[in-house]
Amino acid sequence: VGVAASGMGLPKDVFASVNRLWADGKAFVPGLAKAGDFINQKGRDMLVAGYPVGWWADKFGLPLCINYAPDICGNIRAFKEIFRKYYPRAEIRYAAKANSHPAILSIARKEDIGADVASENEMRCALQAKVDAKNIDVNGNCKTEDLIEMALGKHMLLVADSIEEFLIISELAKRHKKKPRVILRLAGYDLTKVTDE
Repeated sequence: VGVAASGMGLPKDVFASVNRLWADGKAFVPGLAKAGDFINQKGRDMLVAGYPVGWWADKFGLPLCINYAPDICGNIRAFKEIFRKYYPRAEIRYAAKANSHPAILSIARKEDIGADVASENEMRCALQAKVDAKNIDVNGNCKTEDLIEMALGKHMLLVADSIEEFLIISELAKRHKKKPRVILRLAGYDLTKVTDE
C-alpha cells in the first residue's frame, strides 16, 4: 500500500515542492497506509490511510492533496482491461494535467502506461518519474516552440492540433535536423457511430 502526498504552494513553487518531496522519499511512501479502509472515521476523528487528518496537515502542510496508490493502480488496470478487449493495439496514457506529481506518474510507469503532457513542467515531471520518452505524448492546443523542441530532442510523440501547428513542428524539426514523431488531430467528422451522445 502506498500514499502520495504533497503540499501545494504558489504555482511557481509547485515544481520545487515536487523536487523536495520526491528527493526525500516523503512523496510516495510504500507501507505508509495502515490497515483498514483508506478513508474512515474513528470516534470524532476522520482518518486517511489510518492517520488523523491533523497528522497529515502537520506532516505535509496545507493545502494538501492525498492520492491512494491502490486506487490509481486499480483504475489503470480497469482501463487496460477494456482497451485490451476493444482496442488491442491502443496505447494508454495518463493525463498529467490530472496530477503531474512524479510519484503519481511513477505509478503510471510501473503499470506500463505512458504519460500525456501539455507543458514543460508536466514533461519534466514525467521524465523525473522515469517515464520512457517514447511513451510520452505531447498534447495541447498552445504548445510553445520550447516545448516542441524539447519533445523533438527526446523523440516524443507530438499531437498536432492544426495544420498550422503541424507546419511549425515540421519547420522546427528541419531546423534541428530531427525526424519528428507526429500525428494530426482530426475534428469535424460524424461521431454518431463512435459515442452515444
